[in-house]
Amino acid sequence: MDFPENRLSILSLIHIPRAGYPGILQLTATLRKALALNDTDSRCQTAISVVYLYSGNHDQAHFRLAKALALNPGDARALTYMSRYEMFLGNSDRSIELIDQARHYDPYGIYDWSLATAHFVARNYDAAINLMRSLQNPALMMAIYMAAIYAQAGEVENASEIAAKNIDLAKAKLISTGTPLPESWLNFVSQRMPFKHKKDREHFLQGLRIAGVPE
Repeated sequence: MDFPENRLSILSLIHIPRAGYPGILQLTATLRKALALNDTDSRCQTAISVVYLYSGNHDQAHFRLAKALALNPGDARALTYMSRYEMFLGNSDRSIELIDQARHYDPYGIYDWSLATAHFVARNYDAAINLMRSLQNPALMMAIYMAAIYAQAGEVENASEIAAKNIDLAKAKLISTGTPLPESWLNFVSQRMPFKHKKDREHFLQGLRIAGVPE
């Protein structure tokens, strides 16, 4: 069934956050079709930027997000993902500023996850935890990220419980789809949070290790 380009972009944005990474790259063909139909839709540009971002192609992610915001400066979703881009580059202050801009255009958007990760990168653990506690039904990778935040904040018991629970859920999900289990859960998780710089990546990895995520 064919969809207009705007529906393709919307469908992709719905599925990207819960695609289970590695399944995220399966959306690329859909997004390219959306862009072929109309490359002037900010939603299409934002959607494919997310694929680039979570596959570690920061330059292409930025190019697409910048294009999305040139097309629609008030696109709150594009601003939110530009915030995540800045977070993965370690620019926590800029990441938070972009969420403030997104909130201006869409006061009812969901921003706590993006703000929490920005505060984690800034080592503001209390602020990150307060924001994390507001999340309902986070995706698996988000929940495991929560474990790293709690661990770095010194709440090791809580971090360990979160990590163990969600690693078990991730195992069950992979098994149910016939996907081989990773040799290293630490690598599996860290690869899905593509920090550009070593210091931020090591900060995240240290939190995962403290939480007990298996090597």
